[in-house]
Amino acid sequence: MSNEFELFHIYAETRIHAGSGSDIGIIDLPIQRERHTQYPVIWSSSLKGAIRNFYSKSSKDERIVDDLFGPWETENSETKTGETKAKIGKLSFSDAKILAFPVRSTKTPFVWITSPNVLNKFMRMAKITNKDLAIPVLNEDFDEALVMNDDVLENGKIFLEEFGLNAKPSSEAKLIAQFLSEHVIPSEQIYEYLKNKMNSGLVIIKDDIFRFMAKSFTEVNPRIRINPDTGIVENGALWYEEDLPEDTIMYFTVSYPSNDDNSKKFIETFDGKSFIVGGNKTTGKGMFTVRRYK
Repeated sequence: MSNEFELFHIYAETRIHAGSGSDIGIIDLPIQRERHTQYPVIWSSSLKGAIRNFYSKSSKDERIVDDLFGPWETENSETKTGETKAKIGKLSFSDAKILAFPVRSTKTPFVWITSPNVLNKFMRMAKITNKDLAIPVLNEDFDEALVMNDDVLENGKIFLEEFGLNAKPSSEAKLIAQFLSEHVIPSEQIYEYLKNKMNSGLVIIKDDIFRFMAKSFTEVNPRIRINPDTGIVENGALWYEEDLPEDTIMYFTVSYPSNDDNSKKFIETFDGKSFIVGGNKTTGKGMFTVRRYK
């Protein structure tokens, strides 16, 4: 049986905390990251569980949900007849990888940054899905940054947070920004502002600078626990938690049996939906909006 692959993009409507557990560093609860690049990532297990939870609430038939994602029960769970409930689901999810990361800039509220390595990983993943992306292949044959036009520059530099990078306008960067605007930003009319912003606010930086910024410019917030009886902070109940910022753009793939109607229906109906992934959803975190690449 052959498999089909689909490419999905997800746009962060709020801050995202897809956590990796506790840590002994300065940040008590860091986000998930690739080990070799330190780029932000959402592991496929976290992603699949969040999407299953979303789909189970919208589906009228839990048997279809179990068929697509596999049942919640462990391999030791048994039915009343003594048969095991465990089986593999028909949908397979990749990790969600970073595509564009928002940072503050001086001449505009924020810009998105990406890099040749990030774009190359994206193009390789798209190749798996047999999608032909109309974007150029970039090498690091530039100084520090490529921009759309001179409007975001000050004396030949683009200022990202407190760092000034030597930058120049690039036709290749324009083509990449146009592709992201047309095919990655959610397609509804309400996103026209962001589509236009992408066409002027994408900055391509060198791989080592992107790694530093994607590592350093996430949101780190102190959290405290209040004693419900006294209404004051409990001793020692202070911790620091890391979030992906709002407006982060990521992507992932889904594979499924090519002849399965339930899988095809999921692929069609999931496009354009919003779902929640990660922790702290009761404090407004974790919402992504999906766009399928067609």
